[in-house]
Amino acid sequence: MLPSGMDVSMPLLGSVQPNNYKTESVDGRVHVTWRSVESDSLSVRYYLNQDLFIFGGIAGILAVGGLIGAGYYLMQIRKLERIRKNIGFDIDTQDEQP
Repeated sequence: MLPSGMDVSMPLLGSVQPNNYKTESVDGRVHVTWRSVESDSLSVRYYLNQDLFIFGGIAGILAVGGLIGAGYYLMQIRKLERIRKNIGFDIDTQDEQP
């Protein structure tokens, strides 16, 4: 039986060893049960349910920051292409005759 508000269902945050287990929620607490245990040790790594919101928020902020950074980078490349074209320094010189 896990403490109140804890869970093991997210693979990156929680894990249970050995693997053939079932979970059920009883009175707001998660119960982990096995039919039979043929191992010398048990390992239960659990997390607080609020951690999902924290990690999700951090991942969302990083994703938005990455999109903004990629957009800024693309905007700077387009700006440099316009500047090069305006001053007559074209990148594509394969069509020109010597």
